[in-house]
Amino acid sequence: MELHTLFTLEQTRCQLPLQSKKKTLEVMSEMVATQYQTGDSHTIFDALFERERLGTTGFGNGVAIPHGRIADLLQPVVLLFSLQKGIDFDAIDNQPVDILIMLLVPDAAADEHVSLLATIAELLRNQTFLNDIRACRSDRELFELVQQQTIALPQRAEAAPT
Repeated sequence: MELHTLFTLEQTRCQLPLQSKKKTLEVMSEMVATQYQTGDSHTIFDALFERERLGTTGFGNGVAIPHGRIADLLQPVVLLFSLQKGIDFDAIDNQPVDILIMLLVPDAAADEHVSLLATIAELLRNQTFLNDIRACRSDRELFELVQQQTIALPQRAEAAPT
């Protein structure tokens, strides 16, 4: 499976006029709760916010990967947001964040969580890709850009037959 298969047009938002970390996490939480009918937006927000308290998910170059685990989730959920203007996200380089990929995984999927985070981080280290995200002007354009990416996700190890 490839990373782009986790994205849908409904999970991709371009040039949002959000102005704070809290509001961005709230909007992401509401989108997931509405689209997946999973828990409520407060539970999702709390998971994302609690993770931020442990340490910033803003890893530099205008990028953040807010993430968390949700008990009621059946499969990983990924959202991609680009913002009209960078926001303070307490990033490690102290620069404003204008590109966010949010990742939520089922509570029991610790290994999958780590491998998906690593794959997303790898993708977001590509400066050309970041520039292309920033140049997008519509949700569809941003979604189509992501669909062109061909980063394979690590395969789950299959249990050996006994």
